[in-house]
Amino acid sequence: MTKMTVKQMADFEERLDALQTALIDAKSEVDEAVACKSMAMLFGDDFPVPEAKEDTAAKVKRSVIGTGNSA
Repeated sequence: MTKMTVKQMADFEERLDALQTALIDAKSEVDEAVACKSMAMLFGDDFPVPEAKEDTAAKVKRSVIGTGNSA
């Protein structure tokens, strides 16, 4: 890094700041696929992005259907 120009150092610092922001955002993201997509934008297409998981709550049917009347 001692042989970098002032412009190169500034560009490097900007990239590190962008990486730090993306890592913080990815860490706080609940969906792993969304977090990995943001990392892939920085690291390129070789970064593995898992398939997006479907919402399992929407697929699970209720086992008991309430009638609203109590016994």
